Amino acid sequence: MTIPKLLYSATPNAKIIIILRDPVDRYYSGYNYSPYGRTKGSPTDFHNQTVEAIDCFKRCLLIHSPYYCVHHLEFCKSHSHGYLDKLPLGMYSIFMKDWLDVFPRNQLYILTLTELRNQPVRTLRDIFQFLELSPYEINTSEKRPVNSRKYPDMLQETKILLQELYRPYDQELVHILNDTKFSFSS
Repeated sequence: MTIPKLLYSATPNAKIIIILRDPVDRYYSGYNYSPYGRTKGSPTDFHNQTVEAIDCFKRCLLIHSPYYCVHHLEFCKSHSHGYLDKLPLGMYSIFMKDWLDVFPRNQLYILTLTELRNQPVRTLRDIFQFLELSPYEINTSEKRPVNSRKYPDMLQETKILLQELYRPYDQELVHILNDTKFSFSS
């Protein structure tokens, strides 16, 4: 049973907020915040592990469907130092289909992390409206840094590899949601 089906069985009228981050940035940030990445990680190591993880994912696709490979993250555990098997998590269109198969679109509020970061007042106002809550004044002058740890930039060749990998899933997400703001890798 998928998480959306489980949640729906418990609370069929739930309103779900989904925040999506550029999958390339999400993947690299996750690596850098993982125990391995924090202590031993480097852009070169990330690149090498990413190449291995993509290769492993592509091998999975030779014998299984994308849905299977995305939902069975353990197939790349041996390459991951506990994180890189998370590569498919950025293939949002596959997960979004699971949510939309169960919940009506009007019960899902889907936004990008960039929207929330760049327009917090407007975005939170819209979320409150979606949740049918009374308007609330947000004080944005007291911003606290979140995940403010700095780490080296990703190698450009790694970024290109990941953008190419995620592009078809991003395009499918744009089509499913009929919204170009989810075109992360274009």
